[in-house]
Amino acid sequence: MRPLLITVGSRGDVQPYLALARGLLAAGHQPVLAAPRRFAPLAAAHGVEFAPLNDEMLALQDSVQGQGVRAAITRITCPDTAQA
Repeated sequence: MRPLLITVGSRGDVQPYLALARGLLAAGHQPVLAAPRRFAPLAAAHGVEFAPLNDEMLALQDSVQGQGVRAAITRITCPDTAQA
């Protein structure tokens, strides 16, 4: 079987799917993990085939970390005026 495991989010969202993929590998399957591209090295380190997803939302999250929800909404709706 060649299951496709799809997840988005932070490492805490991706890691359980990586563990599932490892279990599937051990059972003789060929899983593919689709997750934000920043997790490609993590999948490779565990021998799991990886399909990169766009991680633009994670980049936005990183850019407004600690600035609160208002900064994130402003950055999305008015990118030219949201220089922080």
